[in-house]
Amino acid sequence: SDWGLRANGLGGLTALLAASTRVASQLLHRSQAPFLAILHSIKKPPPGPEGRAAQNNAVEVFLLSCGDQKTRQAVIEFGGIDILLDALKDGEEGCRGLMHAKLVAVLATLAGHKKDVREEIFDRIDFLVELRHALDVARDSASAARAEGKTGANIEEVRRLFRALYESCACLTIHGEFKESLLASKRTLKSMQDLLTAQDLVEDPQLAFFYASIAYNLCRSREDKVRPKNKQFPFNELDDDDLNAIEEFYEKMPAESRPVKNGEVDAGSGELAEKLRAWCVMQSGDIVRRATDTPSSPASANLIAHLGKCTAHG
Repeated sequence: SDWGLRANGLGGLTALLAASTRVASQLLHRSQAPFLAILHSIKKPPPGPEGRAAQNNAVEVFLLSCGDQKTRQAVIEFGGIDILLDALKDGEEGCRGLMHAKLVAVLATLAGHKKDVREEIFDRIDFLVELRHALDVARDSASAARAEGKTGANIEEVRRLFRALYESCACLTIHGEFKESLLASKRTLKSMQDLLTAQDLVEDPQLAFFYASIAYNLCRSREDKVRPKNKQFPFNELDDDDLNAIEEFYEKMPAESRPVKNGEVDAGSGELAEKLRAWCVMQSGDIVRRATDTPSSPASANLIAHLGKCTAHG
């Protein structure tokens, strides 16, 4: 059937993206047709296995490709946010399974695109609750796949979801406003911490990089300045004392007269960073075993130990 062919075609595009994101992205942007076909497959799949397969493969395409800025912009311009949110709501009557988690991961990636997109998504869904469910589903799916001795392909499907969720979290935790929300939603913060095992960090350097990036972003404040490298004259001939003097001069200037810093974001207050640092410390050592843990259930992830794995294998 047409939907069977569509599912196969989207499955082939998913495989191409997994093999070479650059080549597949070029194919996506040759015309409007691929985006329209993908969005239609997400929006109106027919009942039955072929429709579900087409929808799943379409979401997988966005899961793999929306790390690219040009692709995110195209998804937004073609009305992708409305379609993804509608698909998310359509699934609320059923189970919050892997498809639901993938939709949340794509929306989380789009939320990191720019402020107005982030505000729209956060206004239309309870984002932190949805993110927590997605993280928990991904973790449980990986545990089930390992317990059942499933193939590497099954594990890799879940790992793709891990990467998308963690890449979006790494982008969002740059912003102090999002970190404030996370601190007020510690269950989501805990789910973010507990997603990965030490084995995941050892086997997947990309996940290790995202994990370390999230921890770094959580612990930073706007006072923790990271001076960008500048190879242009005269900055390339100045030492640290000279650069400090220039920055102090800029701080004394009226706000409207200061040079615009490209890409500058507000990482949040020092007080917020201190609270999140304290939370990170609480996730380490003997204290990680929660009151709800039992001998049959694993203790909570040890953040410091995980960061050690990132250093060794990331």
